Amino acid sequence: MPLLRNERHELFAGLFVKLGNAKQAYIESGFSEATAEAGASRLLKHPKVSARIVELRNNIVKKADRVVKVAEERAGIDKAWVLAELVEVVLMAKQAKQVKDKDGATIGEYQQNLSAANKALELIGKELKMFVERSEVLHGSILDNLEHNELKDLENQLRAAITFNNPKPEDSGRVTH
Repeated sequence: MPLLRNERHELFAGLFVKLGNAKQAYIESGFSEATAEAGASRLLKHPKVSARIVELRNNIVKKADRVVKVAEERAGIDKAWVLAELVEVVLMAKQAKQVKDKDGATIGEYQQNLSAANKALELIGKELKMFVERSEVLHGSILDNLEHNELKDLENQLRAAITFNNPKPEDSGRVTH
């Protein structure tokens, strides 16, 4: 997407992405401070301005991803390396082991650190997708494949069932003969 034709709109989009504060971005873009709240809200809803904000944010994410990739390549760090290091942490943390210098003389020993071992195992398990996050449990529900109107019908049926089973106090007055 090219730059926005309106220079202040372009400036607002860039400042909003940078500052994360619509009102402040509006004021710094040269708009009136008196109408900043409403004006900033209106600009955020403007289709071209909101599309530009999304584009600017995506550009930042892409640049950050490239920086991380270059850093990983330069350092030789990848998932396999991290997993291997975590396995080593687990092994070291679970056992007391003598530490020797380059000549083989004992200079100390590792202390058991089971909390470090547990944390390393947790990270390994998450990477290998051995654990299910609570938020993930809801995915794959039978409700996922229902259309909007089917969900509304189900909601209405549930409301009717609740009302039937729990009548309002005014509906259940005393019957006298």
